[in-house]
Amino acid sequence: MKRINIPFIIIITSALWLVFFTYNFINYQTINAELIELQQIISDVENKNYYEKSLQNLQIEYDSLGQTGFVKKSSSEFIATLPKIAEMTGIQKLNINNKGIKNELQYEVTELALILTSSFPNIANFIDALEMSGFPIQISKTEMEYVNNNLTTTLEVRVFKKIIEE
Repeated sequence: MKRINIPFIIIITSALWLVFFTYNFINYQTINAELIELQQIISDVENKNYYEKSLQNLQIEYDSLGQTGFVKKSSSEFIATLPKIAEMTGIQKLNINNKGIKNELQYEVTELALILTSSFPNIANFIDALEMSGFPIQISKTEMEYVNNNLTTTLEVRVFKKIIEE
């Protein structure tokens, strides 16, 4: 009868287990890398779809503002909102000087000179609020003077209203 070499069997069994676990580990890493890559692709596609829908919604909103915003909002409504915007943004002093109305192409343009006195952050907030107010405006000129910890700013604002032909 042959004698069984136990250390040899242990070494062979250990080597087989080592090969088996190494193969599974490498296979797992490969599958995991492919899975991460697929998840990234799916995420990119979802983000692209989200951004396309957002862009479409913004375009629809922009188009509707272009159609209704110019028609419904007048310069008098804009002037009436200025004190409230100034109060909300912390402006200490607001002077409104109406420079007149002009017709340019298909728009009635009201030109205003706004003289503001306050700190720089408050004036910056006021300008942001003007731009986000939904009124069709253009700030055509800005002058600033800093005196006694206050900034006096003159903004020349143009308010547009579409002329409706009947």
